Amino acid sequence: AETLVGGSVHHVLVPLDARNGHLEWRRDLDRPGLDPAAQLQRAALALSKGRVVVGFGGNYGDCGRYHGYVMAVAETGKGPVLSYRVPTAREGAVWAPSGVSVAANGDLYAATGNGSSTTRYDSGNSVLELSPTLHRLASFAPSNWAADNAADRDLGSAAPMLLPGRRLLIVGKETIGYLLDGRHLGGIGHPLASAPICFSIGGDAYARGLAYVACPGGRLTAMRVTARHLAVAWHAPAGVDGSPTLAGGLLWSLSGGRLTGLDPRTGHLVVARPAVATERYVAPGAADGLLVVAGRGLGGRGGSRRGRRRCAGRGAGDAGDREPAEAAAGHAVDL
Repeated sequence: AETLVGGSVHHVLVPLDARNGHLEWRRDLDRPGLDPAAQLQRAALALSKGRVVVGFGGNYGDCGRYHGYVMAVAETGKGPVLSYRVPTAREGAVWAPSGVSVAANGDLYAATGNGSSTTRYDSGNSVLELSPTLHRLASFAPSNWAADNAADRDLGSAAPMLLPGRRLLIVGKETIGYLLDGRHLGGIGHPLASAPICFSIGGDAYARGLAYVACPGGRLTAMRVTARHLAVAWHAPAGVDGSPTLAGGLLWSLSGGRLTGLDPRTGHLVVARPAVATERYVAPGAADGLLVVAGRGLGGRGGSRRGRRRCAGRGAGDAGDREPAEAAAGHAVDL
């Protein structure tokens, strides 16, 4: 959680007891040399080998001297805070809304946003493999990483998606999808396969040979994935572009105030119903026969964006927005 103490920004990790909401402990994640106000924690949390894994990026507009970080804290709250800093002069955010991906052996795959260099490779716009103790093991970057750095075409606007056989699929703002061997990421310019897909931010899903890719501003896309090949299987109907969730035999997506359920084999629309206003790039949750939709802040009409923290920089930045905390509502739908 990001907190304000005496007008200063602090990042604190807090676990809650799921039965009663009681706070169990709290750990300060702001490491020496880190500027808390320049950092933004947006990425979803992950678990690896008994540790909570946390990704950090920067604010809307890429201002300030921020760096991409991956941190890890024991689930007990005890022991040291482990930390890996992306070795850029600045930037290199780990900000994908879907967070960091965790392999069965506990290894982590973190995707980064643009770095600041356009001459020497700096680990921006990359997929980084880290051990459970955050030692760097391997990396992948597209051959045009320098141009992507210059243009703010973040590879890391979505997390690497784990596929059978320890393969990965990564699609970001660059619009190209890269199929990778998770046991040997291949360095610069050596994916197993690549193909144009879409501008992607958020989280993706996979089942039975099809990878479902969020395409905000476009159409959610299903890709047929084989050992060394990617091909488009289908595009969703117009207006269905949000991060997908597979549940109850359908592929669900939140887009433009609607919750839609598609046939995962064909992309045909099966059900559509109104939904509460949500934050950008979110996916519906599924549990106990319900789809759960988290609503965004209720300030103003359906949740205003007043107070959005902007700064001078390129494009929309590598972390989204720092916004004030507001009341929120949501709803659940029977599957």
